[in-house]
Amino acid sequence: MKQKKSGKKCWFVLLSLAFLVVAAVIVVFLGNKIVFNEGRYLRVGLLYDPGSPVQEKYIYAAETALRDIEITALESGEEPSYGLQLVVRMENETLQDSLDRMYDNGIRLFMLEKFNGEVRSDWNQTDCIFLAETTDQPDGLQATVIHTGPRIEVLSTVFLTLINNTIQSEEAVKVLPVMADEPYVSTLYHEFTNAVKSFPGVSLLNPVVYTPSQYPRSDAFEIISNVGSLVALHPTAQILVLSSENISDIISLIHVNQELSDRRWFAVDAVHLGEDIRASARGRNTGGLVSFTTLVYIPRPTHESFMQNFLRENLETGEADATIYKEWSVYQNLFKIHTAFSDAILDRETVLRQHLYLQFGFASDSEPPVQGEEFKAVEEELDNGNAEFEEEGTFISLFLMPDVKGVVMVPQIGWLIEAELEVMRSPRSGSEVGLEVGYSPVKTSPLQRKEIERIYEKKKPACPNPVFNIHIQPRIFVPDLELNMTLDDLPDLLILPVQGGVELHVHCEDQVSDFVCTHSKLDEGELLCRADTRIHNPASVSRRRRRNISGDSKLNFDQVNSVLQRADQTFEELIDSWTSLTPGVIECYASLAGCDFCYYFLSTYNISAPPAVCSSGCSLGVFGSCSSLLTDSLAKTLG
Repeated sequence: MKQKKSGKKCWFVLLSLAFLVVAAVIVVFLGNKIVFNEGRYLRVGLLYDPGSPVQEKYIYAAETALRDIEITALESGEEPSYGLQLVVRMENETLQDSLDRMYDNGIRLFMLEKFNGEVRSDWNQTDCIFLAETTDQPDGLQATVIHTGPRIEVLSTVFLTLINNTIQSEEAVKVLPVMADEPYVSTLYHEFTNAVKSFPGVSLLNPVVYTPSQYPRSDAFEIISNVGSLVALHPTAQILVLSSENISDIISLIHVNQELSDRRWFAVDAVHLGEDIRASARGRNTGGLVSFTTLVYIPRPTHESFMQNFLRENLETGEADATIYKEWSVYQNLFKIHTAFSDAILDRETVLRQHLYLQFGFASDSEPPVQGEEFKAVEEELDNGNAEFEEEGTFISLFLMPDVKGVVMVPQIGWLIEAELEVMRSPRSGSEVGLEVGYSPVKTSPLQRKEIERIYEKKKPACPNPVFNIHIQPRIFVPDLELNMTLDDLPDLLILPVQGGVELHVHCEDQVSDFVCTHSKLDEGELLCRADTRIHNPASVSRRRRRNISGDSKLNFDQVNSVLQRADQTFEELIDSWTSLTPGVIECYASLAGCDFCYYFLSTYNISAPPAVCSSGCSLGVFGSCSSLLTDSLAKTLG
């Protein structure tokens, strides 16, 4: 009996040891491979603060992306066997507390905008991956951090390109940096000092450095004082703010020194501060807004149609702001995570981290924490061009606009889009990465309400409640957009991001009037509209509306230009043909004129010869020369 009990104990110990071994293998697998959950779903922790109005939009963008991923899978006709699940940070929960809670629940992949010093540097969970927009992670953090935003060397080069193209000066443009005494900002400033060497027309002054305190208003007074002292020494200097935390307070105090208002202010990562800056200008007698410019990054879309739909859903409401482009980045990052997860499942010999690197690329400003064979495999992919990271993406320059009653800009985001800056990465040469930045100003076209009312005037008696439809063709920052407005909605001035012209429709029950609005001068001046009215039955009106929304019915100015070119070529060929026929025409005309003169001469003067003598010679001459002209003309027409 005792032997049986001891045997059972031995088996129990062996089974326990086996269980511990299996558990250890699973832990290692989860720490270095793919983190599977029930139903083969990868859980992603969103560390965005739901109490922040801006970061709440990021959460909504991520949820929208997850919805579209699931819809796409269902539309393919196959029930998805794997996917993503989102776990959201709670209200009033600190970033560190949220991170600890999610980690304890088995989550190993996290998304956030920036660390902001809220994660402990001694948090040494090496099996975690952070997808962060900036590289401000604390020193000593052992987890993997993948940079999802633009690299800081790219950011510095693009800003200097913008300043170099915006400020027109015969001398070198002087730029005064303003920065907080923080590690990440210091690294960013260092990249600016390296990048400025490639811009002979730009020079960086010694920066104004401040240490953030618990009193941002006091910090702002100190910054304004120090900036004012340096501007007195360098009257033409432009201001570049590298730290966005205190920008609203700084801008609200510019009125104390008028010299600071007479220059451009550029700021890094300030697209979310537009309304705060406008509010500070409304609350003070500052003489209006300062000239304030920032940049926002738009990554190259992996799914063009999804980008168009996402921007359209948000911009058509008229309630979006410029953070919509950062929301789009969050949206796209979810698609990249899903792609990486799908590839990792198909390729069981590789880790999820490697596929994430392939989707997001390496951040060249910091060495990837993963080394060895995994690093080499991803690096080879990038070097071979398989990851297709030659195009870094596009930045758009945003100029903050004041609140002006009766003026509506499209897109309605509170900023004027000044330029597109496309970044390309040239082929690698050793460890060097060359960057090329293309600067393209965004031309706008003003359309006045009185111009729309002018073309509508004749329709007014029969059309008391018109709907004005304006079709905006797509660009990187605006989708294929439809603006539908009534007379009450029409502003005094519409500023449209179009060049060359725009299509306008006036809907009146079963009648649609079509207009083409083009510049009063060549690519300049206000838009003037020409009408081309046609009567449509209700069914055709419905079809027209559907075509407009889907973007199938467009006034394609490239096609019009092509038609005009073909017409010009045809007329040119016709003129050339007539030119070559000129000798034959002269011969035919001369023969006819000779015959006419012969009859006239004989009938007018008293000569003994009858007029009939002209018939034989003239007939043969006219027939010969004119038939030759006809033959040449037919030959040129058919040949």
